[in-house]
Amino acid sequence: MNIFLAASEHQCLHNYVQETNIRPINHLFSYFYIQQKKMYEDYLFFKSKSERILIDSGAHTFHTAKDIDFTEFTINYANFIKQTDTSNVVGYFEMDIDNRIGFKNVLKLRKIIEEVTDKVIPVWHKNRGFKNFKKMCSNYDYVSISCLPIEGIPDHDLIKFANVAHDYDCKIHGLGGTRKFILNNVPFDSVDSASWLFSAVNGRYKSKHIDRNSLTYCEKLVLSLLDWRKKQRYYEKYWKVKNKRLNNG
Repeated sequence: MNIFLAASEHQCLHNYVQETNIRPINHLFSYFYIQQKKMYEDYLFFKSKSERILIDSGAHTFHTAKDIDFTEFTINYANFIKQTDTSNVVGYFEMDIDNRIGFKNVLKLRKIIEEVTDKVIPVWHKNRGFKNFKKMCSNYDYVSISCLPIEGIPDHDLIKFANVAHDYDCKIHGLGGTRKFILNNVPFDSVDSASWLFSAVNGRYKSKHIDRNSLTYCEKLVLSLLDWRKKQRYYEKYWKVKNKRLNNG
């Protein structure tokens, strides 16, 4: 399982990686935010250094945004993909805004992105029905499902979705899926969340020999990044061993 750290568009992390020459592992960026010039520069830097990158359309932002031309935004997203794609970008999430424009229109937007890349990752939501999930798995190499509580899918049921995807020889990503039960029990191929960022803000990192109150925000971000790097490597190895045991069992 690969854990992708979301919301890494920070200058201090850019500086830290540059100064230490540490190689970032897996990061997820939102196209909605990296349209901004400064964040775009940070993104290009991280992309050049990271092992794997995922790009989210930023569609969740549209749940409340008004006066958005979704077709124009998607065309710009597709142009961004065409101009910046590299081999370490493993996927681009679709515009999963079913609740705003309906699933049929989401499919039209998906088609715009598919015209420039074969790395589109469709995002399943409950309104699409389980038959559609199976269809996605049969038609795509990589699919995703939201693990956020608002989706209303119990963590135990996520195992079923992962197993179905693998039955179709399809990889599956859990959006917002870094809860402990998921990391330890659900055989996702990848997950992401911004929990590492919340850990930094709340001072929830593992080092016990540091006065958290004396740290700057940037120092907290770096400490949390280093903690989560260890977690990324741990779960890579954990699932490699677990899958080997299951396959041999």
